[in-house]
Amino acid sequence: MIARTRRSGDCPDCNMARSRNENGEQTCGCPGKTLKPCEGTQEEHAGFGRYQFSLPPNVQGNKSYCGPSGQRFWLYDDGTWDTDAFTSQPSLQEFLEGSKNVLAHIARM
Repeated sequence: MIARTRRSGDCPDCNMARSRNENGEQTCGCPGKTLKPCEGTQEEHAGFGRYQFSLPPNVQGNKSYCGPSGQRFWLYDDGTWDTDAFTSQPSLQEFLEGSKNVLAHIARM
């Protein structure tokens, strides 16, 4: 089980919405405050592999995990995650299960 909760939209310090750049870094209105993505634990890596997600090498430091149909997600040191996929799933485990179900549906078509 992968226990990470989706990152909420607003910064608790400045109450401004966070934005994410192409490298997954999140910023808000706080001066100098940038939350950078990190790599998951070995246990998480093994779990992501079961769902066909991987962390491809990137020379620019982008630590986005990529799925078989183009979905991406980022992990953060505070135990949260975020994605550029259209989803309302709060847990990373639910997101991965949903991606797996979509792939199974496509394969049956």
